[in-house]
Amino acid sequence: MTAWAYLIMCSNLVILATTSLIGYLDSRKIPHADYHLTVINITTHGINVAYAVVDALLITGIPVKILHFYQGASAGAAYAIFTLVYWAAGGTNEDGFAYVYKALSYSDSPTTAAVVNVVAVCVASPLFHFLMFGLHKLRVFIYKSSSSRQITEVV
Repeated sequence: MTAWAYLIMCSNLVILATTSLIGYLDSRKIPHADYHLTVINITTHGINVAYAVVDALLITGIPVKILHFYQGASAGAAYAIFTLVYWAAGGTNEDGFAYVYKALSYSDSPTTAAVVNVVAVCVASPLFHFLMFGLHKLRVFIYKSSSSRQITEVV
């Protein structure tokens, strides 16, 4: 596996994990919520997303290809399988609950967990990849507009 594929997978998963976490922070809506809105959570996940986007778009210069959306989705599918195996093996989170995240509680609501996994892998991950692709195209446009050198881009 190349650094290119890892960059795509990590960028997509970081954004996916952070947006998923933000969606489940309100403990009034979810009993026994895993996380609460704290400065630590905001800083940890916010800096993680900012770093992933800056790294992918400004530091590495690795192009983002639109047809590589499957890379992030496959990493998300691997994580979904991991959470299922973790639950089936009797794994618990730090609070002793039989799930990694409440939304993926196969014991309490297997249908919800399945829907969350399918939406994350089939909808959200490709959507975030297309967002990264759009930001990549913006980076190339800015470079072409501000540089006298011509670059050739393979799509």
